[in-house]
Amino acid sequence: MDDSFIPYKSVNIKSDYSSKPPTHFLYTKIPDTSTKKTAVPQYISPLERLNTELLTLSQTLKPTPTEIEIRNFLISKFQLLFLEKLNLHCTVMGSYSHNLFLTTSDIDLSISCPTIKSDSNQKKEENILLKKICLILQNTEFIEPISIIHLNKARIPIIKCRDILYKIRFDISINNMSQSRYVHTALQKKPYLHNFCLVLKYFLFKRDMSQTRRGGLCSYAQFLLLNHFFNLHPLIQLKTVNPLLNMGVLFMDFFQYFGIDFKYDRSVMISHKGYYNRIEENNTEYRDEGKGEYISDNKGYNRSDNKGYYNRSDNNNTNFNKFYDKSFDACLNIEDPDDPSYNVGHGCSTIQSVKEVFNHCYRIMSVILSGEVDSNKCVLSVWVNLDEKEEEWRRGIVEKYKEIKGRERIVVKRVLFISSMIEGVIYKDSS
Repeated sequence: MDDSFIPYKSVNIKSDYSSKPPTHFLYTKIPDTSTKKTAVPQYISPLERLNTELLTLSQTLKPTPTEIEIRNFLISKFQLLFLEKLNLHCTVMGSYSHNLFLTTSDIDLSISCPTIKSDSNQKKEENILLKKICLILQNTEFIEPISIIHLNKARIPIIKCRDILYKIRFDISINNMSQSRYVHTALQKKPYLHNFCLVLKYFLFKRDMSQTRRGGLCSYAQFLLLNHFFNLHPLIQLKTVNPLLNMGVLFMDFFQYFGIDFKYDRSVMISHKGYYNRIEENNTEYRDEGKGEYISDNKGYNRSDNKGYYNRSDNNNTNFNKFYDKSFDACLNIEDPDDPSYNVGHGCSTIQSVKEVFNHCYRIMSVILSGEVDSNKCVLSVWVNLDEKEEEWRRGIVEKYKEIKGRERIVVKRVLFISSMIEGVIYKDSS
């Protein structure tokens, strides 16, 4: 009986679980042999180095002109395909239309179909058209048939697919042109939002927190968070600092604000005004924190001196009634500036995890910035680090495109030329 059991033998292993300082986890810098980029001075403080490294990262994340040309070429193929097969125009929407996309981001396409009206049968008619598009894409040479997925039960039905050569993903929807006007206006007023959006998007992408279908923070919600933050920041209001030269300082404030200070269960953000603070008494009133002059408090953030109240019975406040639903208390509440009846943060079920990540990033960087850091270490590496595989993939698709462009130069020019004509027709029709 005893022979059937394996005897347990204790092994004494010496293990050292002593805590290490945060600087121990910093990555060593990779020497830059290029002559285009200037070396970072070694005598600057860790905070100044963080500012410089964030600015460099944002510039690196920006797609090159060739990468943009590749995507425009693929978009042109979609436009020609839908125009030929369905006699429908296709336009670009989302982050790509505003140059707020990463090279790993999906490209959102919207097909304009005037016959589909906004009524009770809209979703059904959209799915019928999307099924036809699926059949067309399956017989298309530049799309992987196995990558075609029809999400017919989503709030906005879409088709997800990927091209066969560059592995770039596309999302196709019907009559979905929202979120364009407000983003375009905000970017004109705050051009520096491009850099901040790219860094934040990459930061959340590396942590798998940017996919809505997984409860992450969508690109539009990220944009509204940043815009809301800059609307309330005293240094930005007074225009006393250059945001691009102080990205480290502002991201520290951003992580502190949304990781520690912001009350997710008590506030509804109105990005173009500020935020409305909930009033719990009798559940009948909302205090307006969005108007009036903002005053910096002891924490370095802003509060409003406006004491006005909005009553839920007022006609002007009917859009805010839904935000008081207790089912919204566990998630992020952001009013869509283009559609006040829609909560942009409704799908972000992992907001508590996002908040914890922001909190952790603020605290660990605070410790690092308060000490000394070796000159060969990258301060930004405790937040995010560039992936070498992604860089190789970016270089690879550029090389592929150059080969195709050399062999089929006439075809490429023809596709891009016809695409520009299609865009001109769409512009005339929409004006």
